[in-house]
Amino acid sequence: MKITAVESIQLAEFPNTLVQEVVRAFYHGWYGDIVTQLPSLKNGRISAPCWPGLGTALRLEIKRRNDATVRVSRL
Repeated sequence: MKITAVESIQLAEFPNTLVQEVVRAFYHGWYGDIVTQLPSLKNGRISAPCWPGLGTALRLEIKRRNDATVRVSRL
């Protein structure tokens, strides 16, 4: 799952958020290929993890894939 999607799910926990869209085909498809853990999706509702942080991380092997483009920015 793109890290921005996980961040958006965290922000959707605010009480004034009405809707947070997630593409189910991505959630059940390639998201699991790039992150270590997916947020819980049940009965049309997605939940942010209850522990600190985003609740997921990029898989380390992603950077070693032949089709990966790695960009590093520094201050």
